[in-house]
Amino acid sequence: MRPKHLLYVLTIIPPLLLSSTCEKNNPEPIDRLPEATTTGANTFGCLLNGEVWINSAGGLLNDNLNADYGAALDLLNVGAQNTAGEIFQGITMSAVLPDIGTYALNHVSYGNRPEPCSRNFTEQNVPLDTDNFLEVTRLDLQEGIVSGRFAFVLVDNICGDTLRFTDGRFDLLM
Repeated sequence: MRPKHLLYVLTIIPPLLLSSTCEKNNPEPIDRLPEATTTGANTFGCLLNGEVWINSAGGLLNDNLNADYGAALDLLNVGAQNTAGEIFQGITMSAVLPDIGTYALNHVSYGNRPEPCSRNFTEQNVPLDTDNFLEVTRLDLQEGIVSGRFAFVLVDNICGDTLRFTDGRFDLLM
């Protein structure tokens, strides 16, 4: 190989190798969410304004997750907390659902945001023209498993803040 060609190869190959490893080290936010499973894996995650939001463990035997289903009212409640940062954060949502399928959210809340608006968002902050849903893909009362997807938008008219929860998924034990 001539020196000119060798120099060309040595200047082109290393940047190509580095660019491919950078991509693997910095996956897209959606790729860092838990898998969308239906096995009762006790996972919960979503993108909050494009950033990864997952529950954080609250210590031994506490994964900061909650799911319960009231069969008498067909009411599913799902909640997760994140205590990893300086500010405790929590997401709760509920929907009336007689079986698996996609349903409108009856209640959603997101609490304890950082300053300057450190107050809770609730369903009063849900714009009517947004696609807010809770899709249940598995509801197994015998095994105590509920799995699904969700998305919703909350708007704070006082602070002018909008929170977009997208690509949400959960696989919880009840």
